[in-house]
Amino acid sequence: MINIFKNKYYRAVVLYKMAIFIGFFIIFVSMTTVIAINRVQLARCHVGLKQALSILSQALVFANFDSNNEKRPDIYYYYLVDAFNTHFESTNCAHSKELACHIGEYYTMNNKAKMSSLIFRKGAKISINNILFMINQPRFPEDALLVIIDSNGGNMKPNRLGHDVFVFQIINNRVKAMGNKGTLYPLNKYKFYCNNKSTSHDELLGVNCTYNAFFDDKYFSRLW
Repeated sequence: MINIFKNKYYRAVVLYKMAIFIGFFIIFVSMTTVIAINRVQLARCHVGLKQALSILSQALVFANFDSNNEKRPDIYYYYLVDAFNTHFESTNCAHSKELACHIGEYYTMNNKAKMSSLIFRKGAKISINNILFMINQPRFPEDALLVIIDSNGGNMKPNRLGHDVFVFQIINNRVKAMGNKGTLYPLNKYKFYCNNKSTSHDELLGVNCTYNAFFDDKYFSRLW
């Protein structure tokens, strides 16, 4: 009789231990899966960023030629938009309902606020190779000409500054990564805008991470 109870007791203990092991195993697999997905996602964002710069640089060559090196940002904007539309296999989202143009909301680096309208208020949205280019239209001759890129497309998350969304500024018809010297938010003055641990609700958080994304080899690995 005692042996029967012992057997039942040991079986229950074994089943309990197995249940705990399976539970920990499931948690471990879930965590490693999430980490792997994040790594793949960030790798795509990194590759997309480099492709975006290549496309943007080519577009500037065409725009400079067509505009005879027009320097006014509010006029140069139209030449740049035309270069995207005519020299690439592109989709102008103003005239398309394609999936690439199903653009969601954009948020700051820490996801605590919507992206500021100072970055993109009004302008052209053009998709090339599943990369979304948003050219912010200058209202006045002295306004900055900004090009915001979503390196994995507007319909793919995270849609966050400094993660898959990056800002370039066109200065004297040349492209500069936001954060570089001479741009609106240089890192030597506005370093706090590129702090992925910040809890700020500032709508510009992440605006000048583009420079670090190119020149800091560990930038993307620090995001997860």
